[in-house]
Amino acid sequence: MKCYDRPYKPWMYTLTLIKRRFDIGLGVTSYLKYAFALFGFLSLGYEWNPKYIIWAAIVYVPICFMIGWAWIRYGFLDAESEIDNKYDPFAKELRGLFNIPKDDRDIKVNKG
Repeated sequence: MKCYDRPYKPWMYTLTLIKRRFDIGLGVTSYLKYAFALFGFLSLGYEWNPKYIIWAAIVYVPICFMIGWAWIRYGFLDAESEIDNKYDPFAKELRGLFNIPKDDRDIKVNKG
C-alpha cells in the first residue's frame, strides 16, 4: 500500500479547484442568471432567434470562471471565511481561548 502525503490525487485537486472557481463566479453573479431567464421568457412570445440566448450563456460561463478566479486571487474568499468565522460560535470560543482579536483591524500583519 502506497502512502500519500495528501488524501487526494493531483487531478482531483485541479478538478475541484475548477469547480470551486465556477461555483464562486456563479454565486457572485447569481442575480444575472435571473435576468437571462426573464429575457428568455419574455422572448418566447416573439419570433426571436434563440441564438442570442445561447451566445449569452456561452459568454456567461467564462465570465463565471474569471470572477471566481479573481475572487480567490484577490482575497475575497479569505474575507468571506473570516466573516463566517466571526459569527460561528465555535470560532468565537477559540478566539477567546487563544486571545485572538475579534476585529480584523486589530491584527498586525508582518509584510516582510
